[in-house]
Amino acid sequence: MALISTRAGGGSIDNSRDPYGGWDRHGRTREMRWMRGSTQIDRHAYTYDRAGQRLTQTNSPGGTNESQAFVYDGLRQLKNRIRGGTIRMPKAKMNRA
Repeated sequence: MALISTRAGGGSIDNSRDPYGGWDRHGRTREMRWMRGSTQIDRHAYTYDRAGQRLTQTNSPGGTNESQAFVYDGLRQLKNRIRGGTIRMPKAKMNRA
């Protein structure tokens, strides 16, 4: 079994021009796939906000999807983790002085 960090179909995940495209331009993991020959055993994909905090994590062991979403407070501290089902991110509230 081998760990592959390239996008399905080849190429990089974003415009970082990195041929080993499992990471974004800031060095954060975007996608990892574990392969046995040409068969995908497992896949992990991540998304991040502008502050670099992980927003979502999707694992796909054996063709299933297991999703998590992460919610942070105004101090960028982890407030909640939502597992499974449809993930809907709450809208940010703006405090106006």
